Amino acid sequence: MRTDGMISAVRTATSLDELVVALNGDEDPLLTVYSEMELAEKAQQQQADQEAEQREREQAERKAQADRDRDDFRLSGSDSVSDVATSYGQDDMLGASMSSAVDSAAADTETALSAAQAQAGNYRKGKVTIHGLTVAIENPRGSTRRGVDEDGNEWESTLAHHYGDIKGTIGADGDSVDVFIGSAPEAETAYVVDQLNDNGGFDEHKVMLGFESESEAKAGYLANYEAGWRGLGSITPVPVSGLKTWLNRGSMQAPFRDYLMSPVSTNGEEEPDNFPGPRGREGDVRTPKGTRVATQFTVLEAGDLIASHTPDGRENAAFPQELQPRDRSRDTSRAWIQKTAKDLDPGLLGRTKKADSGAPIIGKDRIVESGNGRTLAIMEAYRLGMAGEYKAWLVEDAASYGLNPSQIAKMTAPVLVRVRTSSIDRATFAVEANQDDKLAMTATEKARADANRLTPELMSRFEPGADGDLLVASNRGFIQGFLQSLGDAEAAQYLTSAGEYTGPLIARLQAAVFAKAYVDERLLELMADSAKPENRNVINALSAAAPEFIQARAASEQGAQEVSENLAESVALSLENEAVKSLIDATNIVRQAKREGMEVAEYVSQMGLFGDIEPGVSAMAIFIAQNNRSSRRLSTAFKAMAEFVRGELERDNAAGGDMFGGGVVNMADVVEAANRVMEREYGEGQYQISAPAPDGLFESARQIRQRALERFIKP
Repeated sequence: MRTDGMISAVRTATSLDELVVALNGDEDPLLTVYSEMELAEKAQQQQADQEAEQREREQAERKAQADRDRDDFRLSGSDSVSDVATSYGQDDMLGASMSSAVDSAAADTETALSAAQAQAGNYRKGKVTIHGLTVAIENPRGSTRRGVDEDGNEWESTLAHHYGDIKGTIGADGDSVDVFIGSAPEAETAYVVDQLNDNGGFDEHKVMLGFESESEAKAGYLANYEAGWRGLGSITPVPVSGLKTWLNRGSMQAPFRDYLMSPVSTNGEEEPDNFPGPRGREGDVRTPKGTRVATQFTVLEAGDLIASHTPDGRENAAFPQELQPRDRSRDTSRAWIQKTAKDLDPGLLGRTKKADSGAPIIGKDRIVESGNGRTLAIMEAYRLGMAGEYKAWLVEDAASYGLNPSQIAKMTAPVLVRVRTSSIDRATFAVEANQDDKLAMTATEKARADANRLTPELMSRFEPGADGDLLVASNRGFIQGFLQSLGDAEAAQYLTSAGEYTGPLIARLQAAVFAKAYVDERLLELMADSAKPENRNVINALSAAAPEFIQARAASEQGAQEVSENLAESVALSLENEAVKSLIDATNIVRQAKREGMEVAEYVSQMGLFGDIEPGVSAMAIFIAQNNRSSRRLSTAFKAMAEFVRGELERDNAAGGDMFGGGVVNMADVVEAANRVMEREYGEGQYQISAPAPDGLFESARQIRQRALERFIKP
């Protein structure tokens, strides 16, 4: 019979023992054993929780101490990096310390689990903070994951990397977003895998932290699955700051590649509500060409900006390189960044009406469109602890930019930027806005930038002479269009007082056409030595063939690139003194063969004159060397090659095939087509493109001498 006292005792019972006493008035020995087991498990769990909380407190204290150390470091101007983190956008500890913290957390993870514990996830997991993300390590590197698939089949895999989940997130499967951690957790770029299900559709995301390249992240992902795993979908690089934004705002039910910030648009405008920071004063800037662009000031952490390179010249995988017309990896660029960082002038990094100076200009996705050099210099100044004056200036002048000084004062590495708010072709704007950018472009950089000006409409007006002469009357429309693309101020330097075109303009046009048609550094460098008659004729001939090669690229970038690379190889080979001279000097070949005690044919073969070069390429090299005094003959051959390639590519595209991928056409086919045209133009057997003699062809010194005379000395 229940009594009020019994009911009260049941309600206030705090353990199984007390409940038994309340109900029975005495303790059952068996239940007492169970009660003690329960209390022991509870005490063990409480101890584990307390230890985890203690680790988190210690880690927070280490982070706070690192903040204090970093501030002391910057104020002191020390150049030591042994005590504090060396870069913005990372956790405030060195890479080695971060790796150690990850390994320590992995060691705290309980691995001797029952099947029920593993299934329920009810076991101790080590925790670590990486880039501000709290990660629970479920399976340390080297441990075994086990589970059951949808069909009830058991599976297991030994992990090549630490594996866990990012706390505070909800993934596509309803659990926290999964993460693999590589050997470089300090890396600023993360990689997100869109994992596929058995039907090939999107399943869930796997975040790859601590991998230093996309290929490394891909290999790391696959290393954690059985051979033949087919779950790897797309893999997308993203700055850690962008990853955190996605985890906070993005949809976990769709592939990451479809997320707003992942595929960077180079032509259109970003989402209007995607402003990256506090809104400051609005204004506008002009490019050197005169294009007006609306902007708005904001301030962002240096680590949140997506620059084209790192200060030491490495490309940023998250940056679309088509928006960077400059080569920031070259030594002169790195030297300029270092010099500017050590003598940072805040007055040059603020308000200006020019797009090529002042505060860097970014898109709403935080990608730097103008001022990558300035951005990298500011970043480097913060890393060196030499940006104190810049930050103080920014706090002091914040109000004039419509920004909150107290908010800026609390930031670690604030950078004043202008956000482009106008809708404009981003690649075109990047070229226009970077025409100055404080470091003169090399000829190759300028050629690449100018190639972007050569639109299909402008190229339709490209009509050079038969010998490649750009100054013929038929080509004036093209030249005028190019000058208009430069803007009045820049175009003026390319006209004489009488309105005639200058030599530098023609050189610049040729370089732009080369960059558009051939995309090969060797040909662009050849332009610098165009004073030699043999070089000039080759350049003119290539210019004449350029429109056809450009059209071929429109049909197939890959196919046209293969042929243009072969052609560039032929040109380089024809102008390479040792190769050509050795073949022409037949007497020397015979002498060397006798000295080596070898048959002449064997010696020619072992010389490796043309190495492993494709016969069609070496044939073109000999043809160019033989005809480099006639730009007309070279133009005829080059045009014939380009026309054949374009025709084949267009026919193959219409048929839905892959001309080069399937091996349907190679350089020999292209040369054969050019020979047909040469025969039609100059007569049978005249100026043919012939391959070098095969092994065993030369049987005597007389034959070698005659071969050389026929091929190289005869006019």
